[in-house]
Amino acid sequence: MTEDEAFEAIHAFMCAINKERRFIDALYKPLVAINRAYQTAPVPNGPYGLITFLGTKDTAEADYRSYGEAVVLDRSRQASDPALQAVAVATETRTTSELHRYRLDFYASRAGDYARLFQSAFRSERALSDLGGLLPRTVRDISYEPELVGQQWEGRARFEVELAALRVELVAIDTIETGSVSLEGEGASRVETEFSFQKGA
Repeated sequence: MTEDEAFEAIHAFMCAINKERRFIDALYKPLVAINRAYQTAPVPNGPYGLITFLGTKDTAEADYRSYGEAVVLDRSRQASDPALQAVAVATETRTTSELHRYRLDFYASRAGDYARLFQSAFRSERALSDLGGLLPRTVRDISYEPELVGQQWEGRARFEVELAALRVELVAIDTIETGSVSLEGEGASRVETEFSFQKGA
C-alpha cells in the first residue's frame, strides 16, 4: 500500500465516522474538514482535523517473492522511430509487511471530545473492515496541547495510530540469457556430459 492509498483509506474512514455521528448524537457538531497536514490550504472556519503521516517501519512479518513477465515498449530505439515494439521483460513482485504511523490532530473548543470519538472508532471492530487493507495495531493515548493559531488560542487534542499493511513492489529484473552446464556421474560406468541453453530456445 502506498502513502497516498493509506491516506485515502484513513480519510474516507474518518469522514464516514464524522458524518454518521450526526445521526447518533443530535448535539454533535461535525468537523468542517479533515485534511492532510502540511498543505497550503487556508485554516478551516470551525472544528477540523489533520492527518499527519509520520513514517513506515518494516515489521519483517512477511517477505514473499514471485516472478512473472510484463510487456513494455522497447525504448532502445530512436524516439523518431515509429516502429516501437512491445517486448517482454522478467519481473519480480515482492510483498512485505509494514507499519504506517499517523498522528491525528483535532482543533476545536472541545478537541478532546473529537479525539475520543475517533480513538474509539480506530479501536472498534468496524476499523478492521473499513480501513481498506489497513489493520490497527496500536492506538495511543490522547494528549492535549492548545496551540496559537492566527493570534488566537485553539484547543488541540491528538493521538497516534499504527496501522499494519502489505506493500507490493514490482521491479524488472535481469535474467540469464545463455549458459552451459557440465555433469559428472559415477555408477556402473562413469558419465560425463555437457549442454548449453539459450533463453527462448
